[in-house]
Amino acid sequence: MTKNAPALLLTLAVALLGAACRTRVVPEPWQVGYWYWRPAAGGAAPLPAAVTPDVVYVQVGTLSAAGLETARWPSAVPPARGYFATWRADEARVPDVGLLPALARAQARLVAEAAAAGQRVDGLQLDVDCPTGSLPAYADFLGRLRRALDGRALLSVTALLDWFRPGTSVARLAASVDEYVPQFYDARPEGPGRAIAEAIDAERWRPVLEGLGTRYRIGVSAFGRIQRVRADGRGERRDGFRDLRLLDLWAGGLRPAPAATSPSAETVLSWEVERPPLSALEPGDRVEAVVPTAASVRAAQEAARRFGPRCAGIVYFRWPARDETLALGPDEVAAALSAAPAPGAPRLDAHDGGCAPRACADLTLRIGDRFAARPARLLLSASEDVEYVMAAQPAIGLRQTGARTLALTLPAYVGEREVLLGRAFSRRAGRYAIAGEER
Repeated sequence: MTKNAPALLLTLAVALLGAACRTRVVPEPWQVGYWYWRPAAGGAAPLPAAVTPDVVYVQVGTLSAAGLETARWPSAVPPARGYFATWRADEARVPDVGLLPALARAQARLVAEAAAAGQRVDGLQLDVDCPTGSLPAYADFLGRLRRALDGRALLSVTALLDWFRPGTSVARLAASVDEYVPQFYDARPEGPGRAIAEAIDAERWRPVLEGLGTRYRIGVSAFGRIQRVRADGRGERRDGFRDLRLLDLWAGGLRPAPAATSPSAETVLSWEVERPPLSALEPGDRVEAVVPTAASVRAAQEAARRFGPRCAGIVYFRWPARDETLALGPDEVAAALSAAPAPGAPRLDAHDGGCAPRACADLTLRIGDRFAARPARLLLSASEDVEYVMAAQPAIGLRQTGARTLALTLPAYVGEREVLLGRAFSRRAGRYAIAGEER
């Protein structure tokens, strides 16, 4: 060893240490977010919740000339510490570069409208189902948009899982944005099936996403879906029921086969149709419902936590509207992630029905475990003698069993947060309460 060797070793050690410090990635702060899809005109407001997430991505309009011109910041949005304005493209293609000036102007207008309402919009997100082969052109569009924003807003994109397979230009796209959100749901190329959420393999996906060098969040599902499954010449065709509720299926007399579990821990219910309860159904059809569960929410959260330092958290699709029943609300998600999740107890509310000359009370039940796998049987008590009751729901059993007792039966997987049970008549106004379970 030469006399200069110790000095050379010290220099090499310092250089290696410096290189290690330069390449160490500072972990992104973990945040919880939601997408909020703006309801149609006259639609229900967002579901109230005690939870305040870090960020909400608010769908504000469509990525078209007319959509950009008419978009306005919604008058009611979920509470959040910060917001992104999300623009959805209706067509699976790269947006026209001619939209860039109008998009920048529309974003600035919405930021000002939100600020006037006391809400801070930090960025702009594009939700474009771009074909994987068109990623170079999409990356060019995003680079132009980022320059047009000139640092006034962060740029985010949703991302299809197919973009991340080997040999694509996803690295170029990731370099053109401040963050991307891969969507671990509805990822089947043939369309919706017997599952919505993807089972997330963090060991597989972590090196892929971390290697792109850009901040990302994990997009996961917390919503359900009801579909009609009909055989055709090529196999099965699936069509979604947008407004159908689980309670409608019970009211139609359908009874499901034993529930199954998807690979991502969702519950899958299926009904074989013999006597169609709806005009859209025919004998031989099958109805399938995919229902989110506390287990599916926990599995996604645990997998997301195993990603690397560039992972900035999780984004749930979606924050439901007040009248939606197949999506878990933020409070339900929070309860599922708690150390000892437990469904809330049901609560009975009685309101004066305004009858004369008799007294009457409209009975409403707030349901605790609305996706319970077994029917619930409860006893209700009245402080005054009940003359008779009128049930409000064909799928819910409400009957009188004594002068001051009523029996209530709820189907399994009722789905509703609150149901009107019916009206109870008596000579004098009284109080009503849940007395316990029916044995």
